[in-house]
Amino acid sequence: MKPALAFALVSIAATVIAFFAKGRIGAEGMVLGIVGSLINLGALWGVIRLIGSVVTDTATGKLGAFLTVLAFLMKMPIFVGMAFAARALGPSATSCFLLGIALVYFAMIGWVLARR
Repeated sequence: MKPALAFALVSIAATVIAFFAKGRIGAEGMVLGIVGSLINLGALWGVIRLIGSVVTDTATGKLGAFLTVLAFLMKMPIFVGMAFAARALGPSATSCFLLGIALVYFAMIGWVLARR
């Protein structure tokens, strides 16, 4: 099974479990945490690849580099905005938001360890 498919299935399962445990608000918090973390990791990974292309003298387009740096700079305001949105939904959304963040980062650590 591909890692992306496995992560998608685990994310869906976690959201369904959050729905049954904490209701609609818990599921919304979980989705906010998962999406916010994926945006955060995607922007960080883009900058890492951009820096890697500079070191190896690989040509990069100016627009692509600009959009990558812009995404990197905008990732934290987006992430904090999602955290405030989860907080506004209620305490169950906040706890599920944090669990969604943990899910993404633990999945990333597992993916890295599986590649070794």
